[in-house]
Amino acid sequence: MLTGSALAAGDKSAVSDACNGVVRILVELEDGVYSFGSGFCVGEAEDGKDVFITNWHVVTNDGAYDRPRRVYILLDNSVYSQAYTFLYTDSNGNLINYEDAPFVPGVSYLWDLNLDPSRVVSCDVIYMAKDSSEPDIAILKASQDVPNQTPLPLLAKSEDAPVGSEIYALGFPSDSDSASTVDDNFEPVSEIEDGVYIWQMISETQLLATPSDVTVTDGIISRHTTYGADHIQVIQSNVKSNHGNSGGPLITADGAVVGINTFLTTDSETNTSNFYATAIDYAIEELDALGVSYHLQSAFPLGTVLLVTGVVVLLAAAAVVVTLMVKKRGAAAAPDPFVEPVAPPAQPVASTEPIFQAPPVPPQAPKPQFLVGEGGLMDGKRYALIPQGILIGRDPSCRICYPANTPGISRKHCQVFWQGGQLMMMDLGSTSGTFVQGRGQITANIPVPLRQGDIFYLGEKRNGYRIV
Repeated sequence: MLTGSALAAGDKSAVSDACNGVVRILVELEDGVYSFGSGFCVGEAEDGKDVFITNWHVVTNDGAYDRPRRVYILLDNSVYSQAYTFLYTDSNGNLINYEDAPFVPGVSYLWDLNLDPSRVVSCDVIYMAKDSSEPDIAILKASQDVPNQTPLPLLAKSEDAPVGSEIYALGFPSDSDSASTVDDNFEPVSEIEDGVYIWQMISETQLLATPSDVTVTDGIISRHTTYGADHIQVIQSNVKSNHGNSGGPLITADGAVVGINTFLTTDSETNTSNFYATAIDYAIEELDALGVSYHLQSAFPLGTVLLVTGVVVLLAAAAVVVTLMVKKRGAAAAPDPFVEPVAPPAQPVASTEPIFQAPPVPPQAPKPQFLVGEGGLMDGKRYALIPQGILIGRDPSCRICYPANTPGISRKHCQVFWQGGQLMMMDLGSTSGTFVQGRGQITANIPVPLRQGDIFYLGEKRNGYRIV
């Protein structure tokens, strides 16, 4: 297990540099408890604020997230207190076995972290999966600039990193915090009944958050696979990740993010584990929909492209040199300076077959990429036209989900989807109808094609969308 500072001294400069884009995520729960995770910077929102990616389960605490809870990025190392129920004694301090204890010995039940406002940046969750059936992704926008952040480039497609590729997991695993324990002490909590006392172990632990404290583990891609009924794309690897790594980036040797560290599976019989990262492709779709600027890396590392280009240039130069040398030799061997007559061009051989000229191929229409809201609640918002399609309505399962009391919008109003490479739309029996500008109201439950530039609206024009 290597840290970012250890790698900096070696030849993994891209990996070391990537540590400057990794952050510690804190989520304050309703009962004052904090949960921790990792995240990474990807770019800027339209208002210039830094944007970060993490896991859905980091900001939700396994689905319990709601808006009043606060999400932070920790700027510097902090100390937190962790209290464990540890033992029970009688009035003389002798250990006893107390079966009806209100707490389970050895289980943490209280985290106390005093946040210094100058050492944290609050974040808005601008996108997150609706539930565990969707890719485990959340996107955060910082309320202010996060200093010294390096946005990480994203690999255009996770499968561009082949099986066997060298990869690295970056983040802040909780066991690294435990290695930085400041102090342990024992305190009696209370007398829970006559002569029986419960004691706590209070652990003062360093909560790591600086780039030099990022933990880096390495390995290879074992396979590209899917999980769940919805076949969510994930990267399986042997790169060790622990609790706290969730939400951190899985990167290539060139520093490009290929996935988001998400979960592990362990075989209890063999005591072996496999580690999984959610494919970065899903995050790219959501960043596009949100209008976030980010850096995209093509399938081949830039250095390789430049190297190949250099070889081509060198070969071309060599060809020029050879040509010039041949011409110079020919000129030296000529008996006089006169130019030899140029032979007349060869006449084409007459064909015995009729010649047909193929008609010109019409230019292919550009493929639509986004829905852009025009008017109403979704005005200006962009949604990527993903292969799974887009369901629009008031139902929580809808990808574009309107508030429950929005007039004129049905629970499942309409759907935009791909069919044989053609973008289609279908009204799902809505109450107020779905309209395509220039074509009027469409018939329910009958798909109609959409082209780039088309505008459709739900019920009335203020609930409009343009295809771009």
